[in-house]
Amino acid sequence: MKNMLNKSTSVLLILFFIMIFFPLSIYSQAQKKDPFLAAALSWFVPGAGQFYVDKPLKGSIYWLVDNALFWGTILNIADIKIETDVGFSVSLRIKRNPSSGRIIATVGLGVAYIAFHLFNVFDAVSDVNSYNQKIFLQELKKEGLSLDMRPQNYGIKYLVRF
Repeated sequence: MKNMLNKSTSVLLILFFIMIFFPLSIYSQAQKKDPFLAAALSWFVPGAGQFYVDKPLKGSIYWLVDNALFWGTILNIADIKIETDVGFSVSLRIKRNPSSGRIIATVGLGVAYIAFHLFNVFDAVSDVNSYNQKIFLQELKKEGLSLDMRPQNYGIKYLVRF
């Protein structure tokens, strides 16, 4: 544990010195993405945060699963009546005397929906952070710097080319 703490402290110190001694004005001009915006997008429209980070397949899957869980929860416990005599009307009522199995299934679907929805939001933030880190490392490489933190190197390799 202490060794892991020392490694993480070393990584933070190296990154701090890189940011101070080698200011990268290009990084601030790059197309960084905002994690808060990604979270807000995914909160209101499931999968939209993944679209924001250019991951449309992942965003589509999140949208489909999130909506399937939401509507599965609603339709498991509710009766929907659609009338189209004159105009259009929809009524939604809770089923009369639902069985205990149906209630348990509805609660389970509801909990799964909430958990998946929150996972979607946190995953969008994680995707944005990975995207921004990739941009940062690309800009380091453009500046002639190299920062390699792969486990097979047993530490951090920091390289400056002149």
